[in-house]
Amino acid sequence: MFFVPPAGVKSAAIQNIDAGIKLIVVVTEHVPVHDVMEISEYAAERDVIMIGPTTPGIITVGEAKMGHHACRYVQSRTNRHHLAERHIII
Repeated sequence: MFFVPPAGVKSAAIQNIDAGIKLIVVVTEHVPVHDVMEISEYAAERDVIMIGPTTPGIITVGEAKMGHHACRYVQSRTNRHHLAERHIII
């Protein structure tokens, strides 16, 4: 996961992919669409999973959180279904 301005996401993502990172979480908003398309293709060719852009992060309930955590989650009784909600904090 990296925090960079929208114009720097493409470069940062490619650097991370080339470094061997297999899971990339892009939390940045307003990333140019063509950059996202190029990153997605580059990642897919190298078996890299990309989550985002514009995601609050990822959560494995009871194990780990990754992102800026501007979300809350609700865990079901069966531990199989989860709800993440993004909201604006003012």
